Amino acid sequence: MRKPALAFLAAAAVVLAGGQTVFADNIKYVSGTDPYYPTASRAVTLQLDPGGGTELRFVNPADGWVSITFSAECSVMSTVARSYLGIDILIDGVVVPPTGGDDAFCSSVNTTNVDSWTTASRTVAANLSAGAHRVKITAGVASTRSTTAGWIDDWSLLIAR
Repeated sequence: MRKPALAFLAAAAVVLAGGQTVFADNIKYVSGTDPYYPTASRAVTLQLDPGGGTELRFVNPADGWVSITFSAECSVMSTVARSYLGIDILIDGVVVPPTGGDDAFCSSVNTTNVDSWTTASRTVAANLSAGAHRVKITAGVASTRSTTAGWIDDWSLLIAR
């Protein structure tokens, strides 16, 4: 794209935003490279706090909407149809939709190896009060076979307003 076209798009964005430049305020960011291995019979909770805890604490500076984006490398080892790895994003102990239930973060490609990796991402939003809050990520595998295994690795979590 040429520079004049980029300048036009930038000006249009400012006009559409009511003459104001709008940026997200990043509240917290963490990432990790430790692998997790959920199975159909055992979910896992990711260690989000660099100090070792599974809950990441953050402060919402004012009442309003917060978005949470979780991205990770993901794979599922299963020859069973409709096997997938799902995540739950919890804020203050409550699952934030559309996570929870039968949402697939990644799925099996009919293999007996954890070898078909993908990088998946999920963003949720919650209207939170100002003050301290906690976020937690759990991962589990949905399958009719209890030996079906998943892989989640190289992840990041961004909390923004």
